[in-house]
Amino acid sequence: MTSLAEILLFLALSWPFLAGTALRLTGVRGPVDERHEHSTLRIPFAITGLFLSVLDLLVVLSMAGTAPDAVHLWLDETLLAVSGSVILNAGLLTECIALTDSKNDPLSPAECARPFWTTGLVTVAIFLADPLAKIAVLLLASVLRTALVDAVRGRAAGGWSVLRLKGSGALLVLSGLLAPGTSASGMLAGTGYAVLAGLFPATAFPPPVGKSDLPDMRDAGETFRLAAGALLLASVLNSAPSSAGSGATLSVALIGFGFVTLFITSLRMQSVLSGSAVRLRQGLNVSQVCLALGAIAAGRAQPAVTCLALSAPMLTVPWFIRPEPGRMSVLAGRCAGWALGLMSFMTVLFVLHDIATLSVVLTLVLVAILLPAVRRGGRDLLSSPEDLISAFRRLTALRGDSTPVVKEPQG
Repeated sequence: MTSLAEILLFLALSWPFLAGTALRLTGVRGPVDERHEHSTLRIPFAITGLFLSVLDLLVVLSMAGTAPDAVHLWLDETLLAVSGSVILNAGLLTECIALTDSKNDPLSPAECARPFWTTGLVTVAIFLADPLAKIAVLLLASVLRTALVDAVRGRAAGGWSVLRLKGSGALLVLSGLLAPGTSASGMLAGTGYAVLAGLFPATAFPPPVGKSDLPDMRDAGETFRLAAGALLLASVLNSAPSSAGSGATLSVALIGFGFVTLFITSLRMQSVLSGSAVRLRQGLNVSQVCLALGAIAAGRAQPAVTCLALSAPMLTVPWFIRPEPGRMSVLAGRCAGWALGLMSFMTVLFVLHDIATLSVVLTLVLVAILLPAVRRGGRDLLSSPEDLISAFRRLTALRGDSTPVVKEPQG
């Protein structure tokens, strides 16, 4: 069983790089109005990566009684790391499905391969046993994204600003890890993880000023996966801190930044004006709330709640950013709104239950912060059941009308 676990782990970690390389080598840029030859390979490759990670999770669960934390050379195969890889690969598959039949500009071979490469780097960072190597690989994923996206699309200034922010967060984490045993080290590491995860004082999804500033579906999913990877690293570190002093300070830092981010995001949700993009903007705000809840759960050493908080936006954010106004997009967006709302509300309940065991005052503060966000988010994201049924009927009617009718020959 141990040999099987090692083989599955090697396949699960190497597959995103192999798939990305295959997409890069086999892709041929075609005319602007035609799709690339390799565009249909993204979904099978993403399904294969998710299948391998799920198999690895099943093997780890079966070995939980004998070897809960298997160490393979420089890799640490914990249940949290394997669960994180499943979440990341599921998010990649969701993005690939949402990109199907998209009318965006055609993807270049490098743009198709980039999400696989960055997802593979984030997954490797979660499995690495050395905390310093974790941060180095996670920063490498941000560098790769900036080099392949922002420089190509004429957004070098904004891309390098984000990279400088990520580099600052990585340096803060390294400063804390290189001087363990003190309260300052835990605070430095917690601040660095907050910056990397898009928490206050940074943000994963900056509020758009106009419609032209709305995020691209090809970038938002990758941005969230990088932020989720940082929170998973923080959860792994806080589950087994190097010392009692730095571990307690790290927990306080993660919880504090999570509370501040929740407060700021809740205020931002109240200022969103009604319009055609209200569902998208509130979806991104709720995704930011889920990151904050995941940070609080990581600070409380609740990895299962952290994974639940990250799963909701990972599976729904690409459907909010689909630009086409077709019936399928409308139905998918409304279903994604319900999924994001229900999963994030479940996360809120779990976090409240855990904080209640810590302090009643913090629980009341958390309720006061979240109540306006829950009310406004529910109003803007959750469609009525009648709207869902109506959208489904319009979709089925459209497909029925497009079915060709074959007339039988007379006589």
